[in-house]
Amino acid sequence: MSLQHPKVFKVLHQPHSIAQHHPKATQDILWPCLRFAISLQAKADQDLNLFESTLLRLLSEGGGDLKELSQQMGLTNKEGTRSSLAEFLCLKLQQLNLITDRLNLTHEGEQVLEKINSTQTRVIGATVYFDLINHCWLPVISRGELQPIHAEQSSVGLVEFSQGSVGNAKQIKALPLLSETVSKKAPSERDVIDIIKRSRQHNKKLKIYSASTSGDGFVTNSGTISVNPNGELVYLHCYAFMVAGGKSFYISDGFRSTTQERFTRGFKREDNASIKTARDKLWKKSFRDHQRQAMSESSTLRKTYQLLVSSKVSNATENSEFKYNLKKFVSQSYAELEQMLSECYSFSKLKNCISELSTDPKSNAELALEAANHLGFQTEGSKLVNKLLKTNKGSVIHLKADKPIMSPLLLCHLLAARGDVRQPMAKLAQEYPLLLKDIARLRHWRNPIDHGDSADVLSVIGSEEINFIHQLVDQVRQLLSEWIKDMGDQIPEQTIPDWHKEDIRSKASYRLEQYFGLMLSRISGPIYQGLFDALVHSSSEDGRDKTNALAGALQHALYQASQALDASEAKDIEFVKRELAKLGAEQITKSNPHKVQLALNGGNATLGANFIAFWAQITVQQQIELQSAEGFVNAVDRLDKIRGHSGPVIGQHDSLNEIEKTVFKLIKRLMEQYCG
Repeated sequence: MSLQHPKVFKVLHQPHSIAQHHPKATQDILWPCLRFAISLQAKADQDLNLFESTLLRLLSEGGGDLKELSQQMGLTNKEGTRSSLAEFLCLKLQQLNLITDRLNLTHEGEQVLEKINSTQTRVIGATVYFDLINHCWLPVISRGELQPIHAEQSSVGLVEFSQGSVGNAKQIKALPLLSETVSKKAPSERDVIDIIKRSRQHNKKLKIYSASTSGDGFVTNSGTISVNPNGELVYLHCYAFMVAGGKSFYISDGFRSTTQERFTRGFKREDNASIKTARDKLWKKSFRDHQRQAMSESSTLRKTYQLLVSSKVSNATENSEFKYNLKKFVSQSYAELEQMLSECYSFSKLKNCISELSTDPKSNAELALEAANHLGFQTEGSKLVNKLLKTNKGSVIHLKADKPIMSPLLLCHLLAARGDVRQPMAKLAQEYPLLLKDIARLRHWRNPIDHGDSADVLSVIGSEEINFIHQLVDQVRQLLSEWIKDMGDQIPEQTIPDWHKEDIRSKASYRLEQYFGLMLSRISGPIYQGLFDALVHSSSEDGRDKTNALAGALQHALYQASQALDASEAKDIEFVKRELAKLGAEQITKSNPHKVQLALNGGNATLGANFIAFWAQITVQQQIELQSAEGFVNAVDRLDKIRGHSGPVIGQHDSLNEIEKTVFKLIKRLMEQYCG
């Protein structure tokens, strides 16, 4: 295959993050796309969200009592009193100079309300994108034209460019993916409408526009869209990454802080040399300690320490400089400890940790202390350690590898080390039993400094305390570096006993984790339970339980996916049934029309009704993609037919196994495309 290689790369960089996925290895890549300029009718941008605009309307109608406003907006609490959210929204509107302190609209507020209520549209420019790897349109339409960064490829094959403000620019070195072709026929009007609908689904999935699916303001009437036929080759900056505990690759969206399922599937292609190079490079990164930068002593911290130990304060200027360096040293030392502990924690275990926690921080501290004492840490009589381990459950839920926070991170480490001598906390407890007390002591100094109340703390930190902090950081770095070396540069998952590995329920859980990867976090409880039960009952002679479990899981998955769709876009149900019958569906087309309507109204009806409602709301292109992949329609129809019979299901193991594979693939596809 001949790949196109441009001399200059036009890079589109949109700030987005993958921190929520806790990547263990990351590679910057450039994804080739063609962009086309279009013009269409659109409503003006709205700067207020749904709550703010609703409150502004109510105030314009004479509402001035916060309790009454709270009731009208459904924001009253259980006691029936006004919600603090209403007060917050009023304060926000006052800060925007849209209302007065007497809750009357200002002139600017009246203008904004008129803009919100206006149904007038205007012609605007927008851009759509064609994926040159997967040969499909991206579910993205952006207003105007994003300005590209022009960059050249270096001798080592990387495209280098800077991003960020002056003085705080970040150097990015990305590996470009190349495509066979750099040309494509311009999108038709039908294509653009389809792109807008997909974009709305994607935004609704990510809850960007709450319950609204048309917050973009684009008008999709036929005859209102024009397209510039000349496409421009651009490269979208994305992240290819792997997560701890798995071997799968994922690609970021490039426009939003989420994964892009099409990019992820395209990254598995074997017939593209540039993709294979990027994949191999990422795979190698996952097997080395490239991300453990904190294990090397920071030159800035070392320099600050040397300035402190060699300083001689003889006047006010030198005293001011000493205090500045001392505050910097304390804060940086604490931050380095956080980073080192973060780089030695497998974030794939975070979900297990969260499941054990209480909403009471005190109870969480008691749980952590019990684990610490069991490991051998000395914590007796230390109030500072109790404060250190007092952790809100929310702090653990929102813990990020690139922005670690000491208390929730220590809690996670301690819980992971119970019964697993391979975890870093087990080694630290053995080699440094006073660690928790020493970190708590450092935290006692660091917190006032970071909160701007450092006068009292600085007066008690002398040369002895400075040396103590230096030795604390140095000893932790040395012990963790030894631990990483002993582990062969790999962070181990928790030890699983052999008997547990052989347990059929544990096998089912493991299979689901391996198959769905990151998508598992998008799966609701009923879907997970259905898939889990289907695997548990796989070897049963009677396939009834497996059939019911698969059907239940798929029914809930279709219901969950439909939440990202727009019922107002649904096609005629009788027409949809006839189209499905042409594809070979017999059983699901017999679904009760009242049940189908219930599903269209947002309810969870039956497998057949949910499927018809889902099929009626997706675009023609989405239907084509699904019906051509894995025989999804026929598999759903066969499953619904088997489920409809009463009594045992005997002698259909092969058929059920094939249906199981297809159902798993379909649910994964639904989670990727329609569930956030």
